[in-house]
Amino acid sequence: MITIIKYHSTGSEELGKIFKELGCDYEYSNQEKCLCQSDLIILPDCVNIAASLRKLRLYNITNLLKVVKRPLLAINMGLNLLCDNIGETKGIGLLPLNSRPADELGEFKKGQFYSVNVRDSARIFHDKSETGFYFMNSFYIPENQLSTSDIQIDGRKITATIEYGKVSGVQFNPEKSGEKGVEFLKNFISGII
Repeated sequence: MITIIKYHSTGSEELGKIFKELGCDYEYSNQEKCLCQSDLIILPDCVNIAASLRKLRLYNITNLLKVVKRPLLAINMGLNLLCDNIGETKGIGLLPLNSRPADELGEFKKGQFYSVNVRDSARIFHDKSETGFYFMNSFYIPENQLSTSDIQIDGRKITATIEYGKVSGVQFNPEKSGEKGVEFLKNFISGII
């Protein structure tokens, strides 16, 4: 069972449609019991950081994510929420990283497809040619030791994917990336479930 965390998120319905098309069992939930019994937890994208963190804390999901042993896929701002800090806001602290406002990236265009440079060490990609993904970011994570792929903006490497223990995270939106996004989710799920 795939559990999509139900909180102040966006893209959840699109993810559900993809999982349905792929024949996967999935549910939307913010209940601890469901999350603990899930084969895969998805933390989808969100719009409002403060409201999202409040909801996740209200449902005790911030603490649960730190102790549950289930694989976790965090998407776009869901990944940023897991960082120690999101700009000036304290994040969940599951990842020892800080995300920065995307406004700092002069040439970065929100709502565009970018080609991803996949490292050989990346387990998150079954097919290293899965490269054209949709990025709609208000924040970004600079390249770091946990990065397994990146995009280049103004000569700087920006994290596209992270792998850290049970956590896999993507800065792009697979649910908005067309067939490449569907293929990415299919391959990712097949490696877990």
